[in-house]
Amino acid sequence: MNQFKQWWDQASSRDQIMLMAGAAFLLVYLLFMAVLGPVKDMRDKEVLRNTAQRASLERVKELAAKVMEQNASASGARQQSSIESIVQRSFGPNNLQVSSMDASGNNGLRLRFDEVPFDNALKWLHEMEVTQGLQIQDLAISPTNNPGMVSVNLRMQQ
Repeated sequence: MNQFKQWWDQASSRDQIMLMAGAAFLLVYLLFMAVLGPVKDMRDKEVLRNTAQRASLERVKELAAKVMEQNASASGARQQSSIESIVQRSFGPNNLQVSSMDASGNNGLRLRFDEVPFDNALKWLHEMEVTQGLQIQDLAISPTNNPGMVSVNLRMQQ
């Protein structure tokens, strides 16, 4: 260390200034590399992630457009067949016998079932709403004297 101090004292002020400036630049460079290197890597990763997210969003938009198109075509097909025909076709597979069926307003229908199995009625209601897209407006279910059997009154719309 003494040799360095002697050399420093013997060096000209211009050499001392140049050496100090070089050391300062080296220190600043090392600090920038220690801080900016990881930041640049994180930025590059975020750019890649953002690109992947954009591609994923585009795929979702395409799939959503296809689903909307399919729903529109299915809705158009449902609209073409009347609510009465949809409901009448559904009685047989669900083992239901309707007591009365009357048209109610625009695209509406009133139905009454006497003495039908509760499970069949529930399955049929689910099918009408979820599969066929009909809306149940009013619903009254009352038990009968026979266990497991119910009477159902309802109003539905397309």
